Amino acid sequence: MVTDGRANPSFIKYLYTAESPYTALAEVRPYLGGNISVAEIKVTEEIKIADFSYHGVDSINNSLEDNLMLLIMWKLSEPINTNKHDYIPTQYIAEYLKNLEYDGIKFNSSLHTGGCNITIFNYHKCKAVSSKLYEIKDICIDSKCIAPLNEQGLKHSKLKPKLFPILKVPSVLSIAPPSVSSDKISF
Repeated sequence: MVTDGRANPSFIKYLYTAESPYTALAEVRPYLGGNISVAEIKVTEEIKIADFSYHGVDSINNSLEDNLMLLIMWKLSEPINTNKHDYIPTQYIAEYLKNLEYDGIKFNSSLHTGGCNITIFNYHKCKAVSSKLYEIKDICIDSKCIAPLNEQGLKHSKLKPKLFPILKVPSVLSIAPPSVSSDKISF
């Protein structure tokens, strides 16, 4: 089942891509020790992309059009955690652009400063040409304390995944099925 995304409503598949492998890794919010597969995508047909990234703006004036553009850019790049209803405005914008015969939308990553994402509406115009598997060895954190004021933020310190001891398991292991009684389960 396809769930709501930043650009797609439920049940409609879009291809979410990033301009760099690092941005792709950041966008999936990996955990320490996790394995993430990143594919290289080749566009097989010419596609028309609406650029809502900061790179796509030459200058900003204080006009209604520029302020609207900034609002759309901010909404497309705003971090969203759990409330999928927050996606409704950006889904509407994506569907509007699709009706204007755009094939996708480019916007800033909310999880990698300087990174950009491209959502492609018709994923049939693309194909995967290679894939690499990455193991997450570290996650960097740089923060600023906003309350109380004048307190120091926290900087990256080497994070380590929790390691569990390696247990030696005999080559043949027999486990009896559990016996069930009304007050407990035992092995």
